[in-house]
Parts: sequence; structure tokens; C-alpha cells
Amino acid sequence: NVKVLYNLGNIYLKNGRDDDAIKQYEKVVFIMTQRELITKGKGAHDLLRRLLTKTYNNLGNAYSLKEKYAHAIGAYQKSINLMPNHELSHLNLAALYAHVGNRKKARTQYEIVLHLNPHNEKARLGISTLLREQ
Repeated sequence: NVKVLYNLGNIYLKNGRDDDAIKQYEKVVFIMTQRELITKGKGAHDLLRRLLTKTYNNLGNAYSLKEKYAHAIGAYQKSINLMPNHELSHLNLAALYAHVGNRKKARTQYEIVLHLNPHNEKARLGISTLLREQ
């Protein structure tokens, strides 16, 4: 069951077992993409797309912790491609871009977050920090 693998990945990530989390999230991605469970349909497919979106987001978090930034960026982008309005993926991608020094892309992502949720304090703080560092 992919939800069990996803939840196991979350447990590993919360307990600092980043490599184990990555393995679980990659299993979820493999299973879901091999079975072509993600389509543009509605209903159950939407639930599966949301699960895969969250999996890619969490995979990005795990890669970031391992300082595998290119992999993390790719995972966040896949999450966003599945659900363009996934606020947390945009926020995490913005923070990672800021961390690696890509201020322009960081600001763009923070602005997307604020477009999705004008009250997101982390995005406001992120933009404020970028402006102070200019």
C-alpha cells in the first residue's frame, strides 16, 4: 500500500533517517508512476495525485537535508507540476533557492506563495530577508 510507504517515509524523515525516508518516497513514486495511477481524471485519481504531490514535496525535503540540492529542486518541481497550487512545495522551493543563493528564483517562488495565500508569513519573511540582503 503506497500510503503505508508514504507514512513510513514521514516517520523516517521526522526521526532523522533521511536515507530511509528517501527510499520510501522513491518507492511510492515508482509504484504510482509505474501503475500510471496519476491521470487528469477526478475522484480517486485526485487523491492519488495529491499523495504523489506530497510525496515529491517530502522527497525534496529529504534531499535538502542530505544537501542534494539539485535532486531536491527536481522533486519540488515535480510536486508543483502535479499540483501548481501546492503552496508548501512553492514555499520549500523558494527557501531552497534562497539557501543556494538563487535570489531571483527564490523571490519568484515566494511571490507565487503570496499569490496563493496572501497571509503566508513565511513567504513575507522570505521576501523581506531577500530585500535586506540586496
